[in-house]
Parts: sequence; structure tokens; C-alpha cells
Amino acid sequence: MGAASDSLRISPQKVPLLGLSAAFIFAAQMLNFPVLGGTSGHLVGSVLLACLLGPSAAIIVMTAILVVQCLGFADGG
Repeated sequence: MGAASDSLRISPQKVPLLGLSAAFIFAAQMLNFPVLGGTSGHLVGSVLLACLLGPSAAIIVMTAILVVQCLGFADGG
């Protein structure tokens, strides 16, 4: 339990990067492009976030992004 809680701590220097990356990934995922068969696709930014912020912070940011997309825009997933 102690090792898991250590990985969830976010340094104050990373907080602005969290917000900027969340805004960028949110905007990038809202852009849909057509795919064969009449469906559409969008970019997935979770790997980029995991590389920039670490996996635990990426999970928190992606959860917030997907909740806003789902409830606010009826998009995402």
C-alpha cells in the first residue's frame, strides 16, 4: 500500500504540465476524422500522457478528459 501511494504523488512542478497536457489531449481527441465504412475515429493521447507525466498521473488526466467528453459533449470513449 505504501508503494502505491508514493507513485500517486505529483510534484508541484508537474501541476502546470498536467493542465496543459490535459487541455491539449482534450482538444486533439475532439477532432474526429472519417474512417472506412461511415464511422469516425479520433486520436488517443493516453500513451503521450504516460510518457510525459507517468502512468498514475496519466490515468487521472485521461479519466477527467473522458468524463468531460462523455457528459459534456456525448463523445469519447
